[in-house]
Amino acid sequence: MTHHPGGRALAVSALLFALLLSATAWAETLRVAVTSDVIDWHPGRTRSAADSVLLDNVYERLVALDASGAPVPELASSWQALGPEVWEFRLRESVRFTNGEAFDATVAQRNLLTQRDDFRAASRTWLRSITDVEVTDALTVRIHTAGHVPELPVALAWSGRMAPLGHGFDADGYAARLLLEPVGTGPYRLAAWERGRSLLLERSDDWWGEAPDAHRVEVRVVPDASERAAALLAGDVDMIDDPDPSDLERLAAAPGTRVESVPGQRLVYLFLDSFRAHGGAAPEGSPGVTVGALNPLLDARVRRALSLAIDRTALATRVHHGTVTPTDLPALPVATAGAAPAGTVAHDPHQARALLAEAGFPEGFTLSIVVLEGQAPQAIATLEAIAADWQAVGVVLAIDAPDPLDAARRYSQLDASAGMLSWGGLSARVTAWRGMFGSDPSAGTYGGQNVGRYAGPEINALLTVIASDLDAGRRDDASQALLAAFTRETPVVPLFVVDTVRALDERWTIVATGLELVPFRDLRLRR
Repeated sequence: MTHHPGGRALAVSALLFALLLSATAWAETLRVAVTSDVIDWHPGRTRSAADSVLLDNVYERLVALDASGAPVPELASSWQALGPEVWEFRLRESVRFTNGEAFDATVAQRNLLTQRDDFRAASRTWLRSITDVEVTDALTVRIHTAGHVPELPVALAWSGRMAPLGHGFDADGYAARLLLEPVGTGPYRLAAWERGRSLLLERSDDWWGEAPDAHRVEVRVVPDASERAAALLAGDVDMIDDPDPSDLERLAAAPGTRVESVPGQRLVYLFLDSFRAHGGAAPEGSPGVTVGALNPLLDARVRRALSLAIDRTALATRVHHGTVTPTDLPALPVATAGAAPAGTVAHDPHQARALLAEAGFPEGFTLSIVVLEGQAPQAIATLEAIAADWQAVGVVLAIDAPDPLDAARRYSQLDASAGMLSWGGLSARVTAWRGMFGSDPSAGTYGGQNVGRYAGPEINALLTVIASDLDAGRRDDASQALLAAFTRETPVVPLFVVDTVRALDERWTIVATGLELVPFRDLRLRR
């Protein structure tokens, strides 16, 4: 049985860590260079895809997503809706955490309720519809919801990583211990971690699933894309994440290396100030719009014109070298129930100019956009290409790229008229759509990423149907109607869905079991 080494092992000295990495492996070792390190190992509070890639090797959820975006069993072996507000989940038998503790219904109950109530947990967005989690026997939980929540299994694939009760739970949810010493039921356990530099994962031979080919995974943090590419070409690592698009042809052509991609579900989009009436300083005015002038972004025709002016196909090929799927809809690149696939790319600068003139802006206007680096690959280059497209229809765009902390502050304080965001859970369509452009104006509340504070009665009514109607056919019809309303209203401006691209040694291949993220268990030796 594999045991967690505890705090002492995680605080190994640099010398000992180097010895661990250089020692002759008794089994296959996978060497990986990644863009960024884990911020911390808390199972519920991570907010980045980079964190999730690493955490999902250690932790597991009740539900996973397959490569089509459909929910499939993970720690839950099966589930069924017992009624409009009750779901029953049957758990896998004989699952244990890597510290030896058993996983059971009580553990699942405590994790779900703790993360639901933790205001710092990113997973709270997906769990807030849960009113109670009832333990009916050692391997069965019944999840009660506020109203009908048909996408609950999908929501649980984005939330609720499970940690053992004996390792860090306290009145505040999780003790600080879990930030540095993760313990999960996943295929790997953390053996060593040198923050900002490297970490070592070791395979858990007690894992319930098919054993990964790599017994050990040595992860190096290499922020610079050119350095990651050089390390792969030199044979120092077996795989790199997020290669620079301009390097892909060179990496694919190099002897002994290959480039593979997995369809993603992270939509990159622009938010537009759909709330403030005039230009001026925040919070009363809309920054970037001429002081005192009418805010053109309030008009749906203007928002639609801005979307039509963007040549997304050129953006995908010239800036991103084919590593993104262009779309002007908030939809996945694979078709899922009730949602058309991404890939529609309406581009009509002539109609854009006509709509601007119809809205009263025949000469265009000026606008500024704040960009938060890291929200999207090639963020600045993307906005520069969009600025050229908008210039062609008379809209002058100024790109403001402050320090990332300042950019995040300006987003949170609505000190911007436009900006770039991404959302990584399009398989949970109603939760994603509510987060991006849903609202309740009577309560003064908006979706978690509805920074432009768009409020549309038709779209909100359709979101209610999709979220709560018991009839699947009516939910799907409402989804199609919402996409049509989205095209008319353009509450946000979708740009593209980001593919997950990896460059790797030809000995390894990616056997994708899910969308977007590539956990190390999906790296297989080529037979």
